[in-house]
Amino acid sequence: MIGNDYAEMVEMFADCVKEQCIRVKEERTKVTVPRGKITQDMCLPLDGTMNLTGKVAVIRTDVLGPEYRSAECQLVLVTGGNGALGSARGRACFCTNLYNGDQCRWERYDIQGEIRPECMPQWAKERLEEIQKAKEQKKDAVQVEEERERETGREGANRERCREDMVR
Repeated sequence: MIGNDYAEMVEMFADCVKEQCIRVKEERTKVTVPRGKITQDMCLPLDGTMNLTGKVAVIRTDVLGPEYRSAECQLVLVTGGNGALGSARGRACFCTNLYNGDQCRWERYDIQGEIRPECMPQWAKERLEEIQKAKEQKKDAVQVEEERERETGREGANRERCREDMVR
């Protein structure tokens, strides 16, 4: 957008804003949950020693763009990072967005607090349960695979011993 005509530049800018407005409206129509904001009084206070790992945290609205200042963008399950640990030097918190399941990274100072259980929307409770079940299933599958590998390793070692005995 380089030009000398001010009116043309303003018109181009207005077109871009209108396109963005259309995209935001389209995104909002796809949201299937209530779009309320999570406020400070709905959170447990966050102190420097609180471990956030495994907890549902709320992202502060002032760090989100105006079009993303609602519960579906604010609620995250903290999965790790040094910032999730109380009194850690790091600030990074790795999270899973409860609404869409996207992996994301926030700084600890971007987190408003842990949501009070009684204030968590029903859709978030259901989604949290789904995420936790999927994590357990993945953990169980890994354990089964490790057990198979151990058994296969034992069988292979037993075959080697049998071969050695046959050679003698």
